[in-house]
Amino acid sequence: MASGIGVNRSGQMSRRRLLAGTAGAAGALAVAGCVAYPGPDPVLGPWDCAVASGLHSHDAAVLWTRFAPAALGGVELQWQVAQDPGFTRVVAAGTTAVDGSTDGCAKVLAEGLAPATTYWYRFSVGTERSPVGRTRTLPHPDAEPDRLALAVASCQKFSSGWYPAWRHVAEADIDGVVFLGDYIYESAGKVNPLWDVRDDPSERATDLETYRAKYRLYRSDRDLRAAHAAHGFAPVWDDHEFHDNYDRISLTEDPDRATAAYRAWFEYQPVWPIDGTRIHRTLRNDAIYKEGRMLLDGEGKGITRNERTKRAIAKKTDFGKEVIPDAIGQYKVMAHPFAGYWRDIGTIASFFEANLEL
Repeated sequence: MASGIGVNRSGQMSRRRLLAGTAGAAGALAVAGCVAYPGPDPVLGPWDCAVASGLHSHDAAVLWTRFAPAALGGVELQWQVAQDPGFTRVVAAGTTAVDGSTDGCAKVLAEGLAPATTYWYRFSVGTERSPVGRTRTLPHPDAEPDRLALAVASCQKFSSGWYPAWRHVAEADIDGVVFLGDYIYESAGKVNPLWDVRDDPSERATDLETYRAKYRLYRSDRDLRAAHAAHGFAPVWDDHEFHDNYDRISLTEDPDRATAAYRAWFEYQPVWPIDGTRIHRTLRNDAIYKEGRMLLDGEGKGITRNERTKRAIAKKTDFGKEVIPDAIGQYKVMAHPFAGYWRDIGTIASFFEANLEL
């Protein structure tokens, strides 16, 4: 059914109706207030954050879970990868130790898998079994797949909205998810009834324990968990994984906080560490990309925000994109957070078609 906000004959929403509708919605929120945080889902038991997987390569996938009791003492987890959800055709298995040093988070790299293939995975401790997850390997770098369908997401402040989009992502026929940053927001404080719809009971993230608590809070959302269980993720970060608008100077001014932010991100994200705390990595397929595209940590360590802005202006960038020809005349797309994140997907798509010969 239609709401109080309407459109005119040309299909455009009238300004008066828009203002009336938004004012009414704001008033309703102010009266209703936010929904209280219900706490971890009791159905999950000790697997309080369920499972997740990461896009890694054509023959491997990262598998992740959190076994909450392991945060208090060491446990050995068993893991399995199968070609079917009933696990009658197991193709890889092993064990991994987990303890409080990673807040009970376990991560394994399942190797020897077939390219562009769907698998199911699970963890167990004795008779305790995790929820079952599904993942998919990437196409071989030299293959010519009919398609590579990816969902793209970013900027998911917990208190500012529900996650129905993640429910649709979980149900979608896609090959994976690319997350472009701001998986968590480090902020906390009084909830604003004009735009916040649910409670964020966690503290402002400033150290390892409070950053970890943010990730546990976000994973308490069942729609986000469903998306993680259904598809492999390729995540990078922007700035709120550390703090708003940080740059290289921030890293040197508060190194302990920066270390905590990086550590919590690596603990809770399904990525396999490479080169210490390096977040960017290459997922390559020549037929689709012509050249591997790097997933970049949007804020980065190398340059300050002012320097990024000057370079962006100098290159006449649009929505934070900068095209840098490399030594052999190919192109790489570098993300500079001129406005914090990429805003216009249509502009990006048009840019790719015009400049990258996709």
